[in-house]
Amino acid sequence: MTSRVIIAIIILCLSCKLNAQVNFKFGKVSPEELKKEKSLIDEDAGAEVLGEFGSLFFKFDRERGLIYNFEFIKRIKIYNSKGYDYADVNIPFYDPSGTSGEDIPILKAFTYREHLF
Repeated sequence: MTSRVIIAIIILCLSCKLNAQVNFKFGKVSPEELKKEKSLIDEDAGAEVLGEFGSLFFKFDRERGLIYNFEFIKRIKIYNSKGYDYADVNIPFYDPSGTSGEDIPILKAFTYREHLF
């Protein structure tokens, strides 16, 4: 294969957008989610992940090269104190040289309590 064909295939793969059905948005919580008192899967669970969604975008900058932006949304319902650890967030970085320029420009989190609604 010629290099042009390989480059075209790579660009096509990077530009494809895969969509999964996502029935929630960041910051939008339904009254049903707030009133839920236990997990339907495990009644003794301290917390439950109600949904996760991620998307990855690439763009090219002449000075910095290929830049990627990863957005991730995760909705967790904490039922009792056993589930507090689910609220901890760990964001791994891989930068052994310290020169990649990775950063976290925006980090958002919300906490809701049923009695406020």
